[in-house]
Amino acid sequence: MYTIKQFHAKFSNDQGLKILHLNCQSLTPKVDSIIELNQNNFDLLLFTETWFKNYDNVNCFIGYDCYSLIRDNGYGGVAMYSKNNLKLEIISEFTFITSFLECITALHIQQDSNFLYLSLP
Repeated sequence: MYTIKQFHAKFSNDQGLKILHLNCQSLTPKVDSIIELNQNNFDLLLFTETWFKNYDNVNCFIGYDCYSLIRDNGYGGVAMYSKNNLKLEIISEFTFITSFLECITALHIQQDSNFLYLSLP
């Protein structure tokens, strides 16, 4: 377990794609803490159990594109935030919501290679 200061000291100089995943059990009240943690400038923010009730509040990170799936009951849900400069293509055949599972699937397109990302509960 790291404090935010220790986390930044340890990981701030890492090269390559930076990904944060959090099972947040309600994202909205944690946005300010995540923004503070994200001084490290993660390229992808992946959240499970977002508990969004509608799509009005999903764009809560400046400089990021949001892809989100929301359950009708306000629980569950997944969200994927990618830096605006990342070229992502959502794969609709593998992006779905059922009564027990949500999944967002994206392809990250680069010049020399492609990467596939999933956000699952």
